[in-house]
Amino acid sequence: TMAFGSLVGELNPTICDRTSRIAREYHNGEVVTDDARLAHDWYRFTADLGDDYAAWKVVEYHMQAEGFEKDNDVLLKYLTQASDGGLSYAQIELGRLYEAGSLVEHDLDRALSLYKAAAAGGGRPGLTRVALFLEEHKAEYAGQQDDRIAALTAISEMNDAPGWVFTRLAQNVLETEGRWAGEAQAMALLEEASARGDL
Repeated sequence: TMAFGSLVGELNPTICDRTSRIAREYHNGEVVTDDARLAHDWYRFTADLGDDYAAWKVVEYHMQAEGFEKDNDVLLKYLTQASDGGLSYAQIELGRLYEAGSLVEHDLDRALSLYKAAAAGGGRPGLTRVALFLEEHKAEYAGQQDDRIAALTAISEMNDAPGWVFTRLAQNVLETEGRWAGEAQAMALLEEASARGDL
């Protein structure tokens, strides 16, 4: 305890690094006995100092709820902080809550906005959520299907693109070009989908 107290030190620009280290030590249990509650509390203290990654760590503790009782209000507060801080995985998780109407009021527009923010950096998880959301809610967002195709196209250009992306692109070709005019392009996409394991 004394060593950790001296490690905290002064309130300066590197304090979040030091308090996060204390949290990790309680989480890992290598230097001290692992203690989920203390690890959580140190991450929460660090998040309150403005560290968005620490806010996400607090969220993880409440999502897993191992070692202490889950608090949905705390989870939502720090998930919002992590999302506002630009962490794409937090934006996706918060978007899921708005899409499902779980812990927050059902808000599809807010969910889509969060998914698009997560996709802005070009990461596969964010692009995937945009594509699947606009597919699932096609009736409500009929005017944004170009965004869905753009997301699918961006994923298809990645080395590890999954087969289902090419299947959906093929379906779009057939819908927009027609069965005969789009046959060759759709066939090439479907063959790629098959090669990538889409049954």
